[in-house]
Amino acid sequence: MTVIEKGGLKMMRPPVKVESIAPELLELIGEEHQAWRNALSVEELAKYGGKYIATRKKQIAAASESLEELYGQLESLGLRGRCLIEYIEEPDVVVIY
Repeated sequence: MTVIEKGGLKMMRPPVKVESIAPELLELIGEEHQAWRNALSVEELAKYGGKYIATRKKQIAAASESLEELYGQLESLGLRGRCLIEYIEEPDVVVIY
């Protein structure tokens, strides 16, 4: 721990751990990826209703009704931890926030 003295007071500063985020993960939450995702048609998204989808590089990399199965698919593709995962509601479901 680092000791900081200010105005006669001693304070302890806990160590800070800085982790860098891989650029490929940053692009998943970037404007370009979000614009692509928002441009998907209702018909395209309806194919995935009731499923989890994993997106990466402007593609739907995998889809499944269960997260466990989706993770297995991503593992076999070598993409686990490298995709954005979201749940797509059934077309007739309305979600109010």
